[in-house]
This record gives sequence, structure tokens and C-alpha cells, in this order.
Amino acid sequence: MEKFHGNAIMLMSLLACTSVLVAQGLAMRLQEEEEGERPSASMAPQGAEGPLPSSFDDHLEHCLEVLGDSCLVSAFGSLIDKDYMMGNSCCPKLLEMGGHCWVQIIDAIASSFPTKKHVFILRFLGSRTWNRCVLLERQAPVASPSALIDALA
Repeated sequence: MEKFHGNAIMLMSLLACTSVLVAQGLAMRLQEEEEGERPSASMAPQGAEGPLPSSFDDHLEHCLEVLGDSCLVSAFGSLIDKDYMMGNSCCPKLLEMGGHCWVQIIDAIASSFPTKKHVFILRFLGSRTWNRCVLLERQAPVASPSALIDALA
């Protein structure tokens, strides 16, 4: 029963986050139409690959398509539950999606959070998920923090 309750909470959170992403994309489209401007690659964070698609909602839709449905659930789980880790099989899809997409998704979700503390935790968990996937891709041992420090030295 407890597992069902946890899954139900995660599913409801996923649905809420997805609706936030869609609503934010639509709001950006309306704003772009009013201003006659579209986001440009210069607005992307440093290290982001490639130009943005023609509109922000198309960009987010593309990001979510690359991640896929099952990995999307896993990714959102890693953002809303500090004890949940995204499945290893989803890390290649997350990395293929790219850091720019991941940051945009996290920012879209964070825009609906009530406090800076919640936003900080969300961004921390997002960074932890991304860094874990990068380490898995490099096949670096993640046994302990000291092993990680030794590997970087």
C-alpha cells in the first residue's frame, strides 16, 4: 500500500510538472507573438549545444521526446524524491537530450515552486542526476566520495 501511495504521488507530481511545462511554453509563445521576437542561441546557458528551435514550447517538446516516456517518469522522480535515483538505462537519453534541455526543464518546474528553498533543492537534485549520468557514461567508480576525489586528482 505504501509503495502504491508513493507511486501515486510521483505520478501526480509528474502530471503537474508536465502541465507547468506546457503552460509555460504557451505563455512564451504568446509573449513572442506580442513582442515579435523569438529566443535565440545567445540566450542559452554557457556550454549548451546547438541553437534553440523556433519557439520555446517546441524546444521543450523536443527535449521531452528525446527523453521518452519511461525515462521522463524516472527523471521527474529523481527531481522530486531525494532518495530516488534515475535508472542507469535512462542516463544515455538524458545526456543525448543535453544539458541545455535539462536546465530548461528544471527551470520550468522551479517556476511553480513556492520558496527559494524548494527551488534550491530541485536544482541540487537536478545537478546530482546530471552529474551521476556523466560519471556513469565515463564509467568512473562512484563507490565513495574519496574514490571520486582520487579519480579527479
